[in-house]
Amino acid sequence: MTDTQTLNPEILNVTENVTFTPLELKYFVLELKDMMAEGKFDLPKVIHNARYLAELEISDKQFEEGHYIEFEDGEWDKFVDEQDFEVTIKGGYKIQIAWDDESKVWVATSKDIPGLILEDESSGILIQKAKQVAFELMELNGMSS
Repeated sequence: MTDTQTLNPEILNVTENVTFTPLELKYFVLELKDMMAEGKFDLPKVIHNARYLAELEISDKQFEEGHYIEFEDGEWDKFVDEQDFEVTIKGGYKIQIAWDDESKVWVATSKDIPGLILEDESSGILIQKAKQVAFELMELNGMSS
């Protein structure tokens, strides 16, 4: 596989080529499948999410290899508080993704989906797991997706 993958602008109905790294392309395909399953198509959002998730995975790997930034007192808490986010899945259900400083893991929960609570060291992997488990729980709880 080459270092990058370029999608033709005519296929995407955009004015310029869109180039992905292999990791970005992996997340692009996953995000596109999720969005198509929801009956939606928001290409800029899919591209943004794919690049964001790829960057998260790269950052996680760099951290595991010992490459990290040292924060001054209070900076880490501020940084982490700004990183919490929410993912919306098919049916408009929301999954909250937050950092647990005590356990040093990302945690996924949902007010919309009873029983959903997962954790992982990687926020990108956690998002994918949370989506899968959310649909399984929704089916078990008799919720429509």
